[in-house]
Amino acid sequence: MQVITYLAERQIFENKQIYEDYYEKLPLWRRCKIDKIQNMQAKTLSLAAGACFFNGLCDLNIDPNKTDIDFNIEGMPYIKNTNNIFFNISHSKDIAICSFASSNIGCDIEKLDNSRINIDIINKIASKEEQEYFAKVSIENKKEEFLKLWTYKESFVKYKGSGLKDIKNMSIYDKKGDINDLSFDGHKIYFKNYCFEDYIITVCSEYNDFASDIINIYK
Repeated sequence: MQVITYLAERQIFENKQIYEDYYEKLPLWRRCKIDKIQNMQAKTLSLAAGACFFNGLCDLNIDPNKTDIDFNIEGMPYIKNTNNIFFNISHSKDIAICSFASSNIGCDIEKLDNSRINIDIINKIASKEEQEYFAKVSIENKKEEFLKLWTYKESFVKYKGSGLKDIKNMSIYDKKGDINDLSFDGHKIYFKNYCFEDYIITVCSEYNDFASDIINIYK
């Protein structure tokens, strides 16, 4: 299957009718997760993520209310009793995404804002090769390039199920800023980078068959 990513804007679910309509459609485990959240902004963002999950399952002809979630040996969630449907969720500020694939999948989204990025923050996550590259990046472009690198690394560790402990030791970029050849468990790793307004999105998979665009569930 093609690697597909769905996107939803949190503000849409501030509408009471839309909120209730989608909440009732979600499987029980997702509703319970939303119910535990007290902050309304966080609650609507979690619902937005659930809506992406719901729409993706419907497009895959899977009944969302008959899904049973399990985890593989790397700790990645997948939907039991299906033909290996894996998914991954991410959110940032007011946007949530959910990616689907037939094997491990990782995704990350980050909002590009006007805050400055300093070299100490870059060096906390960048390998030596990447630090050489960032030394050549202009001040104006450093924040965007940093967030791109972060989404690459975050999506990769989510794909592996390894957590952030080894994020500095992996080199996504070479010293010229090109993507290194990466593999995991015998599989070559591929990335797809998307942009939505002022958000940067990266999806990581062992299959180089990504949808050309993200599906915005309310467009």
